[in-house]
Amino acid sequence: MAFDNAPSAVHLDQILTNLTLNFVTDQNFIANRVFPVLDVEYKSDEFYKFDPDEANRELDDDMLLAPRTEPRKFDVSHGKDNYMAQVRGLSFDIDTQTAANEDEQLNFRQRKANELMHKLMLRRDRDFLNTFVTSGVWGEDLDGGTSDFTQWSDASSTPIDDVRQWKRDFQIRNYGFKPNKMLVTQDVLDELMANTQILGRINGGATIGNPALVDMALLAGIFGVEEVIVADAVSNTAAVGATASKDYMVKNKALLTYTPSSVGLDTPASGMVFAWNSVPGTSWGITMESFTDDALRRQQIAEQVQGKMAYDMKVVGPSLGTYVENIIA
Repeated sequence: MAFDNAPSAVHLDQILTNLTLNFVTDQNFIANRVFPVLDVEYKSDEFYKFDPDEANRELDDDMLLAPRTEPRKFDVSHGKDNYMAQVRGLSFDIDTQTAANEDEQLNFRQRKANELMHKLMLRRDRDFLNTFVTSGVWGEDLDGGTSDFTQWSDASSTPIDDVRQWKRDFQIRNYGFKPNKMLVTQDVLDELMANTQILGRINGGATIGNPALVDMALLAGIFGVEEVIVADAVSNTAAVGATASKDYMVKNKALLTYTPSSVGLDTPASGMVFAWNSVPGTSWGITMESFTDDALRRQQIAEQVQGKMAYDMKVVGPSLGTYVENIIA
């Protein structure tokens, strides 16, 4: 059986790739807002891990130079790790009858492409939450169910004081680096909106019974971070055909991180998303590829579109994170 294997049978659909990339950046997916995205040339490579103790170690002499002497030598020690940008993908096809309706074709392709990318991004957010918004990963783990702090659902709680102390501990642990992003789940945010200490910082006579409208920029200012990110994504975890099981992807948690304004393989950061661009000219590791050949046409399929995303998410600076759970009762 002969197939059309010419290069024209498959090509990178640049327009559809750009449309889906715009869709991704316009949505509030969690992983790419908490961690910086670094476009990388290779599917796997090494990167430096941030070691604050080594970077800030004082030497045991005064470094004074006598005449005709050379400065003392010292070794720079960097921990290393490896990333491996695994490729994930989904596809859809367009039958010949739908393709024949040219007035709808572009909108039809775009709708399907956006839904495909939405599912891939949900998978990436799930990977992020399961891997990083959990205990045993970061420099400090705190639990409101213990004596670490008073849960923020308690009337006597002081979340501003708590975060201030966590930031001080973070700064000391990392020799001056301060957390600049704070991830909170929706249920935690709801409690903050009615917290007495938070309301006391807001003008207008707000009360618990009549709370003020607090936007994320104002909340970030109250906590002294650049951005407060709300993990409010809802997903359906039921199998196909089963009754829908809908809930927030994560609840009752928070994460303080340091995210630099620019990023590279040797940049101090809490973590990074390594996006492998297997096709030149693409970014964020996202491609949309269009397939047309005789085998597809015999199935009455005019076109098959494959969406692919290649990434790996790694902790770069373990000490540059504070994880908090059981924040509310």
